[in-house]
Amino acid sequence: KQFNACYEQGKTNLYSAYQQLHTVVRDSLAQYEQIHQTLSQHTQANQRATITDMQAQLHRLLYAGFVQQTPVAQLPHYPRYLQAIRQRLTRLNTGGQARDQEQMQAMVVIQKRWQQRITQQPDDLRLAQIRWQLEELRVSLFAQQLGTPYPISVRRIEKTWQQLGL
Repeated sequence: KQFNACYEQGKTNLYSAYQQLHTVVRDSLAQYEQIHQTLSQHTQANQRATITDMQAQLHRLLYAGFVQQTPVAQLPHYPRYLQAIRQRLTRLNTGGQARDQEQMQAMVVIQKRWQQRITQQPDDLRLAQIRWQLEELRVSLFAQQLGTPYPISVRRIEKTWQQLGL
């Protein structure tokens, strides 16, 4: 009876939830294609590290099966994450390379630390929390005007590492 009551209550929201998910995925895939194409055409050797970093971020966000493997609460943030990449790329192409390098250095150590741990312990759910904080840090560093849902910094992520016992 409880299941049926829950089902009856929830089925009215099912279509709108599907529509929202469909819109986010459709728009994210379209943005992915545009960003991927722009990044692959980028040939300036002095910007290679930045381009490689953006490509890696793009592939961490959108990959085969990302819809099933991404927490539902994170999917609505994808348009902002992708917009941050686009703004970073635009800024890079308009003379913002020095600032981008500074910002990238701010997060390179913690990003590498996370990458090493996730490679060693891919099923550690504590690392998922850090992963999404890293995405928010990227927005904060490279497209601050887009905003983040909570205050974020390298220091706050380090504190989360300690709180989670990582």
